[in-house]
Parts: sequence; C-alpha cells; structure tokens
Amino acid sequence: GAIVDLGIAAAGTVSGGTMTMIVSMFRSLRLLRLTRLLRGLRNARELRLMLAGFYSSARTIWWCAVVVLLVMYISAVLITRVLQVGRAPSASEGLYGDIH
Repeated sequence: GAIVDLGIAAAGTVSGGTMTMIVSMFRSLRLLRLTRLLRGLRNARELRLMLAGFYSSARTIWWCAVVVLLVMYISAVLITRVLQVGRAPSASEGLYGDIH
C-alpha cells in the first residue's frame, strides 16, 4: 500500500516515457494484489453465508422495527390521553398550565 504509493510519487520525478512505464508497472502490481484478495474472498464460504443470511433477514428486521415503533407511538398517545381525561386545569394554572 504505502510503499507502492511512495514508488508512484518517486516515479513523478523521472522523465516522460520512463515514468509512464514505472507507473503502469505499479498499477499492474496493484491489480495483481486485488485479484489475489478477491480470489481469497471467493473461498471464504462462512463469510458468504453470513452475508446471505443478513441480506435475507434485513427486510424482516426492518418490518419488525416499524411495527414496534408504531405500537410504541400508539401506546404513548393512548396513555397520554387516558392520564389527561380526568385532570382539569386549576384556576391558578390558567390556559397553558404553569407557563408564565
């Protein structure tokens, strides 16, 4: 990583065609490293199984969260309404409660 970047930066001091050749060589080396990494990931069966499980369960988890939040919201509104039904503001509270 850092060594390749240093090599590319150093190649900037070399003139014309030589610089192009050095930069293309470093790019080729980077592509080889990337293909080796991808080849290693292809063999990571457990990782692919975990990602597939997460992807297939994401929709269900999303809808569970929506239902839970909806139930919490409705419950909060109902409880607020029930607790305020029998309570009438006193004369000292005025129209807006105890805000002065």
